[in-house]
Amino acid sequence: MWGRCAASHQALLLGFGICLGLSVHAIMYSVQGALISQQFPVEVRYSGSSIAYTCGSLAGGGAFAPLIMVTLFRATHLELSISLYVVVALLVSGAGAMLARGTR
Repeated sequence: MWGRCAASHQALLLGFGICLGLSVHAIMYSVQGALISQQFPVEVRYSGSSIAYTCGSLAGGGAFAPLIMVTLFRATHLELSISLYVVVALLVSGAGAMLARGTR
């Protein structure tokens, strides 16, 4: 969708695409702080949350995901390979969420 909004060169459509993308981003990250902090006992909650957030952002998307996507695209020349990578990441994230501790 983003590609179509950007390619249209229409400011209103582009603005709509940006607002939609930022809304999805906000929904994704709205529960992250509470979810991560619940995974650790009170005594080490701040340190555990900090380490988990930092390592998770490096492993999950901050550093390696763009490199993996570029490598996949260069090797296959297909956007489908990137989509499959994102689906695998979604499945791993979903499994992690299902195995995470719930609200205490």
